[in-house]
Amino acid sequence: MTEILTANPHSPLQTYILAARAARDIHDLPKAFEICERGTKVYPNSERLETLSASLPEAALIERTSQRIEQIKSNLKDAEEMIAVGRIIIAADKGKRSSALVLGNALLARRGSTRARNATAWYQYGRCLAAQVKPEEAAAAFRKALSVVPR
Repeated sequence: MTEILTANPHSPLQTYILAARAARDIHDLPKAFEICERGTKVYPNSERLETLSASLPEAALIERTSQRIEQIKSNLKDAEEMIAVGRIIIAADKGKRSSALVLGNALLARRGSTRARNATAWYQYGRCLAAQVKPEEAAAAFRKALSVVPR
């Protein structure tokens, strides 16, 4: 199945999910993470891929997330990667403080990026704040997302 994804990176979302699950089921966790991460680049708003990544064993998830954060430290302008990591953290830790920090930093790094991407970042930040039971701050982030949606 990974050959299909390599040959056609724009494969259906379900193909990414099935390939990642297959890798997980044979205990090839690095491959499962890699497939989820590739899928997230094609389907950046897929909560199914986030949930699948977050469901992988905790020790492996912590290790992979730490590796990705170290990569981000070397390129602080990589807002896409910050958002992807923040979304996994949201899914894994149910919106604790760490995901808010990652997504907040991603929003700062996004200054000057396209409006659609900013809307996605603000939306994800709002999700994180809502999960932390901060309704006023979450509502403000959602309003900001709506204000930057391309028309």
